[in-house]
Amino acid sequence: MSQLSPRDSAAPTLPHRHDLAPNFTAPPDKMPPRALQLEIVVGGHCPVCQANLPMIDALRRELPHVDIRVIDVDAPGSHPPKNVIAIPSFLLNGYLVATGNPNLDELKSFIRTLSN
Repeated sequence: MSQLSPRDSAAPTLPHRHDLAPNFTAPPDKMPPRALQLEIVVGGHCPVCQANLPMIDALRRELPHVDIRVIDVDAPGSHPPKNVIAIPSFLLNGYLVATGNPNLDELKSFIRTLSN
């Protein structure tokens, strides 16, 4: 094989720079949290939605950095997001992340992982 592509021993090799410090720009000491918007789509006729109202209050208390909007599909002039397939639906920055009755602690944990 060496005869098919002989290597010129005098040809320079690529330098190895393993001994140099990485050239990364360090982030600032405190990075601002990402802007997160949680839209919770509910309906006045939906008993599961009504049961979630205390959870919405808890989310507002415990995640003050998250902009939480409640959209009632039964309200006059309401325009729910197009990707809502059921109520209640939970959308984070426009992405459907849960439907039905999610566990409060799991939802908070998920949101916190995105805001760190």
